Amino acid sequence: MWTEGTNNIFFEAFDADGNSVGSTSSNHADGFFFGTTGDDRFYGATNAGGISRIFIRSGSGGIEVDHL
Repeated sequence: MWTEGTNNIFFEAFDADGNSVGSTSSNHADGFFFGTTGDDRFYGATNAGGISRIFIRSGSGGIEVDHL
């Protein structure tokens, strides 16, 4: 769950062999870091062989994610 941050958001998930199983980007960050929920979004991925890791980043500044 993306909960706080600024600028563009990028999400990518990888399989057990380190191959990307998909990515997406969006710009829904509201720039507030005080518990607001207007920019909260769920990011997820499924893969029959499993997900070995995820990568989440923002265009700049800090981010906050939850419910990993």
